[in-house]
Amino acid sequence: MNNIKARLHLKCKPICQENLYVEQMNVIDRMKKVLVDEGIPTRRIRRQLAEDCGVSYEAVRQWDTRDTQKIEMDRIIRFADKWGVDIRWLTTGKGEREQFSNLRDEIGVNSDNLSIGPDIYGAVPLISSVQAGHWEEAIDNYQPGDGETTVLCTVPHSKYTFAVRVEGSSMEPKFTHGEIIIVDPEEDPKNGDYIIARRLDNQKVTFKQFISDSGEFFLKALNPQWPEPIIPIDAKWEICGVVISRLENFR
Repeated sequence: MNNIKARLHLKCKPICQENLYVEQMNVIDRMKKVLVDEGIPTRRIRRQLAEDCGVSYEAVRQWDTRDTQKIEMDRIIRFADKWGVDIRWLTTGKGEREQFSNLRDEIGVNSDNLSIGPDIYGAVPLISSVQAGHWEEAIDNYQPGDGETTVLCTVPHSKYTFAVRVEGSSMEPKFTHGEIIIVDPEEDPKNGDYIIARRLDNQKVTFKQFISDSGEFFLKALNPQWPEPIIPIDAKWEICGVVISRLENFR
């Protein structure tokens, strides 16, 4: 893989995500409700929050009085894991409060087509869409807060990982218009991986499959009807990241 690095520009400028935050909104209120329902005395709520989230009492006081308007996502995940509440509910108020793992008694441990969901490895920013097949403007200087929202990632990833929406039909039938893919700029591409690549002369990007054949590298469209199914990768290209996961929503 080091040989590939030597021949290609493998990384765009990292998408900076040093401290991923979730807007406070009513997160604190929902955390408090959880603690109250669990029988924590009102006078101890702040200290319990500090203990559960791994922060100081003063940090919780600031959250509670809205001196600051953001809470780090890893603190929210820590609280959710401690009390068995769903992260989506905790951050947005949508969906069910209980984690799926707490509903085993309701669905049955021996269910024939249901199992406990994967671990959550934090949230990543959803940035502007990458057009699959046609060119789209590349984002080179992402800063925390620039994403349109965040999505949860169920696989290990680097701190620079981001999510984008696919547009177009060049990667059908495997990837469809509108779905979300999660991209890690720190991963090295292997033959058959799906990648985001950028053209250096016009700073525009595309989503394709990475093909390595006899020392040559190519971008491949999965759609058999696509007019330009194979694009050779030369010195005018750099690889911005490898697709490590996808997110499929039904509503």
